[in-house]
Amino acid sequence: MNITIHPSVFSEFNENFSVGILYCTDIDNSESPVDIHEMLRDIEEYTRLNFTKDTAKTHHLISAWNAAIAHYGEKFHHYHTNVERLMQQVLDGDEIASSTKIIDLINFFSLKYLVPMGALDASKLASPEFKVAKTSSSTNEEKFELILTDKEKILAHQLNYDVDKKVMPHEDTKTALIYIEALPPTSKAQLEKIMDEIAALIRVFCSGKIKKAVINKENKKASL
Repeated sequence: MNITIHPSVFSEFNENFSVGILYCTDIDNSESPVDIHEMLRDIEEYTRLNFTKDTAKTHHLISAWNAAIAHYGEKFHHYHTNVERLMQQVLDGDEIASSTKIIDLINFFSLKYLVPMGALDASKLASPEFKVAKTSSSTNEEKFELILTDKEKILAHQLNYDVDKKVMPHEDTKTALIYIEALPPTSKAQLEKIMDEIAALIRVFCSGKIKKAVINKENKKASL
């Protein structure tokens, strides 16, 4: 599988944008065991102890995305990440609903590192590409946004905030594509550390094989 970043991302959004890719094959993505449930409860408690709704919005890893969009004024849709959504849910006092192993691990690491990430069923993909495109909002107003496409079909708006349910991992998924989005101050070394930690836990809970790559302005394509 070839995974690419379109040059428009660097010219129209942010030249320092990068994506960490984990391509997981022969995995067991069944319902999460108690150990993963406990990990989610622990990270929820940590989040509530260390953040409020106001401090969550202004945290440097989350505000980096809002700052990147603000640079373009009204040209871009306001950017929400799955990290913001998860934190909002937790700070409202709700538990993160358990799903399959891959989805639960992604939610855990999103909250642990405050870095946006998502997962797709790779068997349903051909050649995914990250790009900037004009899309219509609920008010039919056209603005730019970051999207993930596959042969021109939109898989995810805002990269992981609104994902096509048809390509989400499910219990029978054997091949998964995990993508972790990064902007400064997250460095390539930090991104690779997060990838290594995710890979380690996937091997523990899901078995299988994992290939890793980082795509960015200097290396816009990965073949996995």
